[in-house]
Amino acid sequence: QHAILRLRQLFAHTLGYTFNPDHIEFGINHSQFPKPPVTLPDKYILCIHSTTWKTKHWPEQYWQELIKRITQQHLPVYLPWASEQERQRAE
Repeated sequence: QHAILRLRQLFAHTLGYTFNPDHIEFGINHSQFPKPPVTLPDKYILCIHSTTWKTKHWPEQYWQELIKRITQQHLPVYLPWASEQERQRAE
């Protein structure tokens, strides 16, 4: 059993609430987030390329090779960003 699932069950048992692994609610208000600027297709790949630490960045040539392989499978790829620096890296 995965450690996170095991811990969630332990907390539910200890604190006296029911844990349903098929329905996990994180309490996030999704209406606060802007809608994507494009209509997303049914199937796509979202590549999370950004990170807080530069030492954790995967080299851009690796991203380029991965995205090339994905697009050869006829799947669109999206690279989100939250800052100007991340936008430049994504582009």
